[in-house]
Amino acid sequence: MTTKATKGTGANAGFQALVEAETVDEFVHSQTTRNSDKYKKDLKELNEDEKKIERFIANGDKNRYLNIARYDEYLDMNDADYYVHANTFKTPYGRFIISQAPLPNTRDDQIHLIWLYNVRTIVVLTEPEEAGGYFSLEENGSYTVFLQYKMTTVSIHDEKQGITVYQCELNNIKTSEQRFIYVICCPTDVHGLRNTRMQAVALEYMWAHQETLEMEDVRMTSVLVHGESGTRRCASFIASAVMCRQILETGKFTAMETWVELRKRRCCTCRMHDFYSSLSTVFCFCAQCAIVSMNDPKFLKTMDVLKNFLDREKGPGAPPAGPPAQHF
Repeated sequence: MTTKATKGTGANAGFQALVEAETVDEFVHSQTTRNSDKYKKDLKELNEDEKKIERFIANGDKNRYLNIARYDEYLDMNDADYYVHANTFKTPYGRFIISQAPLPNTRDDQIHLIWLYNVRTIVVLTEPEEAGGYFSLEENGSYTVFLQYKMTTVSIHDEKQGITVYQCELNNIKTSEQRFIYVICCPTDVHGLRNTRMQAVALEYMWAHQETLEMEDVRMTSVLVHGESGTRRCASFIASAVMCRQILETGKFTAMETWVELRKRRCCTCRMHDFYSSLSTVFCFCAQCAIVSMNDPKFLKTMDVLKNFLDREKGPGAPPAGPPAQHF
């Protein structure tokens, strides 16, 4: 049958009935004759947008979890076999790499990733002892990649809100080039309402270091963010960073677009708990910057709604979310 769909007027008329459709004959004819080039172009774009995990499957011993996939992405264009469980996320408001904490057999690859993408700032969202061992937790301690790199911890600073900053020196043994890297350790709970003040302080340190690099004319740097699996806490932190920069530079932010783009780049990232947590951080950041008053009834109501959402979305056995006021 080759009749066109017509608009329905009855109470049970579905959305499909409202679409001006082609008949099968018309569609086949258009796609195989005058519109064949467009058809091939559309098909090519669909294939390019399709997310694949072939490299994740082929590198099973380099992944922490078998149920947390990694979208295919060639991170070293000069080495097709190079693999780490990481993805890039480039925006007008920051260039990021989101990764899992390295395993003992991927520490060397993690150091190479840091060098390859000119990473000068690393945000670690676990306890320092759980970061993966690619930098030393003691002053003057070092981690060496045989005949390639040496990562030395120069100094350690215990900062406000429970954050620890490790200043490291990364040396390329082959070229004798050296770079200073700041590792910002901001232990973040996976469950419950995250400490928004702590998150804001981590953002401040990250931005301050990035601005210092720009003044020193160090360009095209990336910020590496990792937790354990490199998904939930990391995605929430990066989304918060992007949205806060949007507010600072444009006066507004786009939560859904930010999360959609992040989800396209990194598998297993967009859970409702993390979405609400990122919004909580952004709203509290606005209050701290005096963009909105902390005593504004609408602000307090919004934070209360977010707290209820977080209590509802938290995992079983997780502690209840505390009142927002405790996190300023």
